Amino acid sequence: MYIDTHTHLFAPEFEADIESVIVRATESGVGKMIMPAISPESYDDMERLAARYPGILYPTIGLHPTEQGDMSEAENRLRDGAGRYVAIGECGLDMHWTPETIDRQTEILSRHFELSRTYGLPLIIHTREAFGPMIELLRRDRRLRGVMHGFAGTVDDYLAIKETGDFLFGIGGTVTFNNSRLPEAVAAMSLDDIVLETDSPYLSPVPHRGRRNESANIPLIAAKIAEIKGCSVAEVETATTANAERMFRLG
Repeated sequence: MYIDTHTHLFAPEFEADIESVIVRATESGVGKMIMPAISPESYDDMERLAARYPGILYPTIGLHPTEQGDMSEAENRLRDGAGRYVAIGECGLDMHWTPETIDRQTEILSRHFELSRTYGLPLIIHTREAFGPMIELLRRDRRLRGVMHGFAGTVDDYLAIKETGDFLFGIGGTVTFNNSRLPEAVAAMSLDDIVLETDSPYLSPVPHRGRRNESANIPLIAAKIAEIKGCSVAEVETATTANAERMFRLG
């Protein structure tokens, strides 16, 4: 079984055919899918969808770094029922879309760190064009754990983050792109540090680039990782599933 550790199945792009999307995923061997939260406006849709597919879809709670809104709704939901969430996030730093708000982003991310420690839940961390500041924040704490979602850093970034806490690295469709530098980092990684993700509906892997992404594409990502690592696809499947089950306590 594969696990997609990052898919936004509650997004409007899936509204018309969500049942078919889930069926295609499970038929492709993807038995579990984690849905990172984006904003309070998306929480109800995410939780309703998770309730429709128990044991298959898992919700998280948090605020995407481009949102910078009020954390109170996420905090209230955690207080009322933390057991239904498998992670805190998607949270992080984004210097691509909203560089002017980095101070506010840092403030909100620190609150996510506190929630992770309080409730014993892993983080799902978004980092775009901000690995330097992110690594500094992680070095200050060194008590955190989670997944570096959509990892797009260098080998040095990977090694630096590993030293700060218990972190796995989410590898998605970007690893299949012809112009991607990610294969160099993946080659340096241990399989014990990798989880698979789609970030659907975004970042479809080759040969579906430019189309809506979905969890059924996870085997394509696994195959590319196997090619880079010089191992079998079965080894990638076994290792990444075990990693995700450990981190998110899905066993």
